Amino acid sequence: MNKIEESLRAELLTLINHKLFAGSLDKILKCCYINLIEDQNNTKLLDGLKKNLTDSQEINFITETFNSLLLLIIEFQRKNFIEQEIQFFLKEIGLNSNQIEGFLEKHNKFLEFINNKDNENVANKFDSSVNLSRLMDVEWRNEYILSSKYLNKINRDQYRIKLKVLNEKNELVPVEFKCGLEELTELVHSLTVACKCIENSSDLKHVKL
Repeated sequence: MNKIEESLRAELLTLINHKLFAGSLDKILKCCYINLIEDQNNTKLLDGLKKNLTDSQEINFITETFNSLLLLIIEFQRKNFIEQEIQFFLKEIGLNSNQIEGFLEKHNKFLEFINNKDNENVANKFDSSVNLSRLMDVEWRNEYILSSKYLNKINRDQYRIKLKVLNEKNELVPVEFKCGLEELTELVHSLTVACKCIENSSDLKHVKL
């Protein structure tokens, strides 16, 4: 299952417990999706929420909630979250059924909009794919080779790795290979470095209004 960065999760958990969250969620979400669709910043809904607030901390809360929800929506789209994954995450951080339903309704309308061929420019903002199959699951098994018909006393670890990937036709396709401990260690190290590079290059925390 896809995961959201822990720091963003922690930020959302703090915001959800604020007294203004429930009453402002709908307008903040609308503002998020408007700004994802439009080329120019549109803060009218946020300005309306802030208009009657005098406490600077409450005004900052509106901005922080917008930034966090905007980043969350971008992460949902960038990581190709399906509806069930979004629903599970929102429930996990404490949104009630009505809030989740409202969120999904807006998100699905957003997806319909960007999936329209006339709006490909919007969809391309979130598309970081290179037409590769999507990794869905990983299975592995450790095998200990004692000997073979050619050599005795091999006494060597071998790992059988089986990947399940989703191709362009939405079919699960197995990809299987074997490797030794050194090869597996090098593979894990390379993937860790790659993940860090991707995280650094796609860090969206700078998104502000």
